[in-house]
Amino acid sequence: MTATTQTTSRRVAVLAIGDVTALLVFTLIGLANHKDGITASSVLKVMGPLVVVGAIASAIFGTYRRPGIGTLVPAWLVTVPIAILIRKAIFHTPTTWSSTGIFIGVALAFTLLFIAGWRLVARYTL
Repeated sequence: MTATTQTTSRRVAVLAIGDVTALLVFTLIGLANHKDGITASSVLKVMGPLVVVGAIASAIFGTYRRPGIGTLVPAWLVTVPIAILIRKAIFHTPTTWSSTGIFIGVALAFTLLFIAGWRLVARYTL
């Protein structure tokens, strides 16, 4: 493995870990604000679909092969709504379709805020 390959692999790993951490912060704040209780189970119910769908979308859009806004935004736009719909189908939360639509909008806004904030930090520090 060359030094360039090691550096690229390290950067990809750090970006992915940072993205998941940003989603974890979003999840913890959401659970705390909704008084749902922060347990391993509640975190996994929210994070599981986000991480799985996010990994698939990132592979499809090349989010980590070609890091940048052009690959991050499409993966994010696909990940958040699909993950929320999967969560609704499995766990029946949010409970109504109107609240699901509202939650998708809120989740899109705040996940973008957290991930973009992290990516901005990463851009100037990695």
